[in-house]
Amino acid sequence: MLITPSEDSILNREKRLALRVVSEYYDFSSTKSVEILCSYENNDFAKILMELLVKSGVRNIFITYTNGIMCEEINNGYRKYLDDRISFYKERISEEFIRITILSPFPLPVVITDEISEYQKHLSELSFLNDYLIESPRIMIVKPNQLWARKLGLTLEELWDKVDSFYDSLDSYDSIKEKLNNYQINKIHFKSDEGTDCIFELTPNFKWIGKKISWNGHTFQANAPSLEIFTAPKKFSGEGKIVFTKPLCYHGKIINDMEIQLHNGKVIDNKNLDSIISLDSNLSYIGEVALCPYKEGFYYSTILDENSGCHIALGNAYPYGIENKNLINQCPYHIDLVFGSDSLAVDGIKEDGSVIPIMRDGKLCTL
Repeated sequence: MLITPSEDSILNREKRLALRVVSEYYDFSSTKSVEILCSYENNDFAKILMELLVKSGVRNIFITYTNGIMCEEINNGYRKYLDDRISFYKERISEEFIRITILSPFPLPVVITDEISEYQKHLSELSFLNDYLIESPRIMIVKPNQLWARKLGLTLEELWDKVDSFYDSLDSYDSIKEKLNNYQINKIHFKSDEGTDCIFELTPNFKWIGKKISWNGHTFQANAPSLEIFTAPKKFSGEGKIVFTKPLCYHGKIINDMEIQLHNGKVIDNKNLDSIISLDSNLSYIGEVALCPYKEGFYYSTILDENSGCHIALGNAYPYGIENKNLINQCPYHIDLVFGSDSLAVDGIKEDGSVIPIMRDGKLCTL
């Protein structure tokens, strides 16, 4: 079979991305077990990744599909499939496995049959897996696909160019993160011409987290690409209004023109977010505040979109850099919403009331 120059270029980009994952995002040299979670369309890329993991010394590598084969197996009996998954993940946890998730917007859809509907109703039986993943290294990577490129009106190579521009971004965020940590601010104030004006209180002795996360004796990059600096605020601390500047793509549905009003950390009013907030009572609270320079564009990809502007997350707070986890929100969901703009100003407020300018006009200040 002949490979065209364009196909050869895409293959090289995939190999480069896979190499990045294995060589930069985590040290797999002592890892026993890895699960690759992806849609069936990314099977070829998953196998490239698997080959590199084998060369790195990983002994047990498993591919779990989120469509295709998965649907066939569930439709043969959801209970057997769920029991097999429970057994599978308990064994993987005993091996201290690492999960790598390959994200490509617009995978082939899953047709919701009665069996799949029943399976989804019983996913709480896998809650032990979510608990494990929060406390363990994990990697989520963005990979272009043809349907996504078509949705953006781009060729696949043009989409790779845009995605690579995120991966290749050179930044001084680590030094900015360390300077922010040295300031020991205890509140953060966001204000923009779009109408955002909101203050959050931060937890005592917290640490801002950047591209690499050090947690439970491991260092890993949870999201790739990653240009954000983030932390979890106190659960009951948010006051004010946030006007979101980019749409939310959630389970294939696009939500525009969103706002929230916060009091004592709780969403007391919202615009166009009822369908999200109604999913769980703790989605009315904020789990993350994140700093990121603003750039134009909407990509239908949460990781890319959250890397193009300051954002908050409704729902679950990641405990990284937090001394007292009882002060932050816990929830089965974590939904990022971007409110960054080229008018956004961000100030850190110290305990003595002094103000540290962090961002102006959507850009990080020289601290």
